[in-house]
Amino acid sequence: GGLVRELLRAVDPAMPVSVVHASRGKAARAEPVSALYEQGGVAHVGAFPLLEDELVGWAPGAPSPNRLDALVWAVTELMRTASGEVAAEIF
Repeated sequence: GGLVRELLRAVDPAMPVSVVHASRGKAARAEPVSALYEQGGVAHVGAFPLLEDELVGWAPGAPSPNRLDALVWAVTELMRTASGEVAAEIF
């Protein structure tokens, strides 16, 4: 986390960076994001074949795919309300 934060800040010192640490398992973290996808609340602009391969190919208990995990963290952050709680709906 620290290395990535410093690398990003070297490129742009004003870039907001949040370092996160997992307190729940990957499947539990991904459930709200998965539900949002199922409801049509997430759209991708462009083609992301490597990410899409990870999204359709991962099963709970399998090794951690990096792109899928980054997507779950990013969508979860976008779902947060001003109070820090995860919103039930963002669309």
